[in-house]
Amino acid sequence: MLNDHKLRQTLFLSTNKEEKVVKKIIQRENQNNVELVEDIINYFLKDYDHLIYPAKAYCVALVYSSLLEKYFNIPFYESLNDPQLFQGTMKDFEAYQCRKNIYDQVIAELKHRNLFSFEKNQLDQVKATVSSFHLEFFTENQTIDSITNL
Repeated sequence: MLNDHKLRQTLFLSTNKEEKVVKKIIQRENQNNVELVEDIINYFLKDYDHLIYPAKAYCVALVYSSLLEKYFNIPFYESLNDPQLFQGTMKDFEAYQCRKNIYDQVIAELKHRNLFSFEKNQLDQVKATVSSFHLEFFTENQTIDSITNL
């Protein structure tokens, strides 16, 4: 049986077919680790009118893992290390064990800058990621029974 959070995510993904509109997507190829870490940290520091991949996948993984810990008591690193964190919907996602050095640098820097409380971040792209999490996992005072009985 699926965990409560995975059941919620599966339900959302199977019923939500709405496409998100993005102004611009930048796909960085052959990026070195320093550039990637900088792009990931900047996601939490600067407002953008575009998305930068693969950095965006790391950012969303960090936000989701943090919020899964907060709302579902799933240990942060357990979620971050789950290759099915996004159930295959995030093509550039790499689990923690695959890119430990990148994640560790980013996490240390975000904590150092007091940027790890993602729900308090006021940048548009971070607020959108947090909002997507709440939609995807039905965290607005809903139990799994109330969701499946809709």
